[in-house]
Amino acid sequence: MPDEFWLRRAETHALTSRGADQAVAGGRLLREAGLDRHDLYLVSPMRRAMHTAALLGLAEPGWQIAGWLAERAWGPRLRTLDAGQRETFLAAARRESSEDPWFWVPEGGESLAAAASRAYSGLAARIRDRRGASVLVVAHGELIRGLRCLLQPGLDPDSSDNTLGNGQFVCLEWDTADPDQVRVLDPGGQWTTWAPVGYDSEELLRLASGLQPREGRPA
Repeated sequence: MPDEFWLRRAETHALTSRGADQAVAGGRLLREAGLDRHDLYLVSPMRRAMHTAALLGLAEPGWQIAGWLAERAWGPRLRTLDAGQRETFLAAARRESSEDPWFWVPEGGESLAAAASRAYSGLAARIRDRRGASVLVVAHGELIRGLRCLLQPGLDPDSSDNTLGNGQFVCLEWDTADPDQVRVLDPGGQWTTWAPVGYDSEELLRLASGLQPREGRPA
């Protein structure tokens, strides 16, 4: 990214021309998948997120700006570093966070757990009285990955099943008869079924002892 990107406040970052093209393409994919009409439309207050939502081209969406969907805070230090120092800082951050990606906190920022928790709490409050509601959220990849870890217990923040690139979307669909079963439409357009992993007492003891569960173990 160009140096001036990091020197501005995060909420003022504009969508690039490439990002705009990705937003238009994302809207087309939503329509093709039949996911263009929802009961609630929520968008991050970040400038590029609002721009993305507007470019999706959805019919009468009625977007609501939700402050709790703002991008994860990484602290002010990045704005004070030159290009070389920034690369060193980010490389160190990647190493440190790899040991505990959920709770690691950048200096002056917030952990992925904290960012995801505020988004989860806000979303839960908005849909509390909307049982079975369909909600479209336009936010930020890292925040959505963290939010999925709360909506899908047991999903790792760095799992290959929990990736999201610019302009991509993921759809989670719950069965009201079996809330543990989640249908997931991944960015590649494939539907899969996800459920949390259950452990019996013996397997839980194996995990606590640093051992891997047996193959073919009972759920």
